[in-house]
Amino acid sequence: MRFTFPIKPLYIFSLSTFCAFLMAACNLEKEIEIKLPPYESKLVVECYLVPNEPFRLLLQSSVSYFDLLTLPDVRNATVLIKHRGQTDTLRYGLLVDTLNLKAYNYTSQNLVPAHYGEDFELYIKDSLGREVRARTTMRSVVPLDSVRWKFREKDSTAFLLMYFFDKAEEVNAYRLTINRNTPSGERKGDFEFSDELFSGQVIPIGTRYEYKPQDTLVLTLYHLENIYWQFLEGKEDARRSNMNPFAQGARVPTNIENGLGIFTALSFDQEQIIIR
Repeated sequence: MRFTFPIKPLYIFSLSTFCAFLMAACNLEKEIEIKLPPYESKLVVECYLVPNEPFRLLLQSSVSYFDLLTLPDVRNATVLIKHRGQTDTLRYGLLVDTLNLKAYNYTSQNLVPAHYGEDFELYIKDSLGREVRARTTMRSVVPLDSVRWKFREKDSTAFLLMYFFDKAEEVNAYRLTINRNTPSGERKGDFEFSDELFSGQVIPIGTRYEYKPQDTLVLTLYHLENIYWQFLEGKEDARRSNMNPFAQGARVPTNIENGLGIFTALSFDQEQIIIR
């Protein structure tokens, strides 16, 4: 006796049933309302203390993710920076830093003292009664040890190779910039990194073949606080996750008590070279 199993009809029935279910599901529309807790706006601070340059600070107010694309300006705030028992008061006024493409809205004519290894304290209170505090230490200057370059025969362009020594007893981070002609000239290189792989060693940094004979270059090596390095990394992670719907959200580290942002000192070594 021979048996025949109805495989094909069963397959057709299952497929048609699934398609009907899928079409019915697509036609269903249901609005789901999610109640979010009230957003608490915080003060957002961005302040870089550069030795022998004026005190400058950007003060804004944070907004909800679904709110404005830009952060509101904060006026009529008390902004104080304390150091060695002296207090500098920053006044409201717009200032644009063309070198680093940043804008500030609180400034002082007084210059940041070059007191390496010492602390600076920040205090801010706005008209709504919000208060923030922060502290930073001006790190020691790490000098560039040597700079070399080599030309390529086919087009006479040169690459740079720069060296400096990292201190093993500290957790360090660095930023190296290369500008043409002057510190505020055309930016030709920008590197940010930590000493995780090179602690206590000579650190080499190389560039591409992009410099020409007689180019005048200004090299600036910044010695960064670890929290500022984490802040930079967190900002980049947040930027990438915000552009990718499948990426996990990133939280930007901060050293602002009761607020957001960064308050840090930027010590640096600077050297000018001419490619010959």
